[in-house]
Amino acid sequence: MSCDYIYNSGLHFIVLFTNISQYASWQDYTPAQWVSSAQQKYGNKFLAVYRWDEPGGDQLDHSRYQEVKNASSYTDAASQYVNVLKEPVQYYQNTCATVVTADYGLYWFDYKVG
Repeated sequence: MSCDYIYNSGLHFIVLFTNISQYASWQDYTPAQWVSSAQQKYGNKFLAVYRWDEPGGDQLDHSRYQEVKNASSYTDAASQYVNVLKEPVQYYQNTCATVVTADYGLYWFDYKVG
């Protein structure tokens, strides 16, 4: 496994997880279970889960991954954006994992997600 190789090389690492539905073929094993096992197996070398790549950029660029398409006000748009991102982030936070992302816009709202 890649993580074993990285760990055995003495390096720290972050693992990218995409939409949870993409792991349906794992049958009774969930990404949350993998993260919990990784935390035990790799200790402090396993730094975080990278969950969402540039969500603010997707929103600003109107990409196919844009989450908020209609809002009645800026406040409504901000609330929708934070609420949409919050569930997948909390999924991994519930395993006590640190969750990170990279972005080039809407940083404050990424921060508000957690």
